[in-house]
Amino acid sequence: MDLFLPIIINQHFFCLEIENDFRTRIQEYIGKLDVEKASLLAQLEKELNVRQELILESARKRIDDLNEEANRLKMVDQHTFDLK
Repeated sequence: MDLFLPIIINQHFFCLEIENDFRTRIQEYIGKLDVEKASLLAQLEKELNVRQELILESARKRIDDLNEEANRLKMVDQHTFDLK
């Protein structure tokens, strides 16, 4: 058994080195994924802001158009009332 003990200890340390190496590589990979995720989320946020602005602009125009039409109809209605 004493003959195998140094081999077993050596193999144990070798396995620990492999585990530590993989742990480090996994942490580095996760870090890269986090950076990529943050970049994608920032891009999506920019696109969302652009779309949101387009929607708001369209809604404002629609409201303005409806107000103009309502005012026009009021004027026509008032003019008709004045003629009576």
